[in-house]
Amino acid sequence: VAAVVTAALQTPLSHVNVLSQQRGTPNMGLRGAEAAFAEHDGHWVRLRVQAFTWSAEQVTQDEADEWWESHRPDPVTVRQPDYSVTELRDVDDLDQGDVAFAGGKASNFGELRDIPEIVVPDGFAIPVFYYRQFLEQNGLDTEIAAMLADPDFLADGNVRRERLAALQETMRAAPVDAAFLAALTTRLNAEFGAVPLRFRSSPNAEDLAGFTGAGLYESKTGEVGNPARPIEDAMRAVWASVWNVRAYEERDYVSIVHTDVAMAMLVYPSYTDE
Repeated sequence: VAAVVTAALQTPLSHVNVLSQQRGTPNMGLRGAEAAFAEHDGHWVRLRVQAFTWSAEQVTQDEADEWWESHRPDPVTVRQPDYSVTELRDVDDLDQGDVAFAGGKASNFGELRDIPEIVVPDGFAIPVFYYRQFLEQNGLDTEIAAMLADPDFLADGNVRRERLAALQETMRAAPVDAAFLAALTTRLNAEFGAVPLRFRSSPNAEDLAGFTGAGLYESKTGEVGNPARPIEDAMRAVWASVWNVRAYEERDYVSIVHTDVAMAMLVYPSYTDE
């Protein structure tokens, strides 16, 4: 994305603003934007945005490609996943040195617990070990490797969109390891009781210097014993969000190796009005 135009004004820390700041690209708030840009629908344009004025002119595909190549960012390196940690780690035991197994979000959450002025809820991290276990037990690691090696997948955005959606559908239906699910259920019952729980995405490719990953991944709510919101559904959805098309394309643009990305989760009670 080279620029964003929103018909509804965004808050300073909204995902679209955070990503725009990271990319160094415009995020223009313009009421009535759909009508203003109707003539450019389906075309490449050069958008110029200033404090109170803007302009858009149509350009060729070659001009657009030249812009993309000249603005491609430096490659981003992620911490290699640490699959050796298997225990569910309390947030009070996490800090920014734990990104490799707990991900960026959970590790930073642990740092916030050390600031007395900030009220941060209790919680714990599900390490990346269980993401890899889920992939390997269901043969998904092999499927992902074949997908990433397919020339059609690499060359065609429409093929990527279809293949990634199919992969996510498979992941959302695959079984979760029974022993892990039983141990997790015991921990949740003992620590939180019968309350809705938020399973927050915490990959090692998020909240990094030079790559925030804002809005790329999913967080879901689950509740032990509630058939309408089973915790395994929440976890599968979060794991599957590694392969959101927006996450794939954003990582690809900054040259992150997709198989270096692993999903941990941060778990704490859900806010009722979230």
